[in-house]
Amino acid sequence: YVNLGILQAFFRHVRSSGRAALRGEINGSLSKPEFSGSAKIEDGRIRYVDLPSLQAINGRVTFTSDGIRLEEMTAQIAGGQVGLRGRVEMNGFTLGQLSLSATGESMEFDYPVGFRSTVDAQLDLVGTMAAPTLRGTVTVKNALYNKRVDLVPGLIELASGRPSSGGSASSAAMSVPLRFDVRIQAPSSLRIESNFAHLVASADVVLRGSYDRPVLLGHAEVEQGEAIIEGKRYMVRHGTADFANPTKLEPFLNLEEIGRASCRERV
Repeated sequence: YVNLGILQAFFRHVRSSGRAALRGEINGSLSKPEFSGSAKIEDGRIRYVDLPSLQAINGRVTFTSDGIRLEEMTAQIAGGQVGLRGRVEMNGFTLGQLSLSATGESMEFDYPVGFRSTVDAQLDLVGTMAAPTLRGTVTVKNALYNKRVDLVPGLIELASGRPSSGGSASSAAMSVPLRFDVRIQAPSSLRIESNFAHLVASADVVLRGSYDRPVLLGHAEVEQGEAIIEGKRYMVRHGTADFANPTKLEPFLNLEEIGRASCRERV
């Protein structure tokens, strides 16, 4: 058996634990090694920088002359079950092209800021370790915001999905080279229950950009609810939030109240 903590010696941003029953061979030269064999992973855990960790990893990894293949691999992430498959090319002792897929169910994340979201996902990780891209589809089953909001700057924080204070991203987050191309669908599953509004909304957006500079493009629509402004209650007949800025998170809000004119605000 091999302790998976050994991965930390090769990848400085990785934290790992668990064990693997390894059977394999290394042939060829030092500059062009050829791997063969397999490893059965039991109760593994891997975390890359401050990304959510993969826990309870179980399954088989097969080593071939040109790469690593995941077989019958399962894990848990953010409380949900995940199935993993795919392969990673090997160039000597260096990881090469990535072609990994993950199917997850009922994963729980604190995102966007202030929301508690439960999601299903079908995602692929492609590219290289130096320049990986995460692509695929995320379906939001439920997302609830139930915190108190001070309209300025709290509304900006809520709408853009990022902290409104002057805090900067951590050095660890900035070191993640990950880029996004992920479609996010939320069919009538976004809910706000706060001091300023009670709303139900749907969204169909695309997450692009990088890990430290994410960008949303698409459309969200308020289906029903009410807003409370300066102590007065307004029934919301319809509302939209359009994400059209390709360089930063900047939604354009349009709320229509029964018996009042449209109220527009750029945040």
